[in-house]
Amino acid sequence: MSQYPDICQPLFVSGEDVKVNAEFVMASILPQLSDKGTTRHQVELEMMNFIQDFLYGAEDHGHVDKDGLHPITPATLLQWITG
Repeated sequence: MSQYPDICQPLFVSGEDVKVNAEFVMASILPQLSDKGTTRHQVELEMMNFIQDFLYGAEDHGHVDKDGLHPITPATLLQWITG
């Protein structure tokens, strides 16, 4: 946040009505990928695809952790990532 303070500003500014869903989270992710054609680039793309699938699945099905008490949603994932 110290490097890019404006990125998260809409999340903290009073009066802003931002729905945190899978699309919002994916639009907020700005990965710096390795050079195209490298194995590392392919792994990074696979990770981004996994995160996208996970977020859309959580939004659609409401994944629940093993104790069954804490549903994982795009909003709770973003909260966990940002602390």
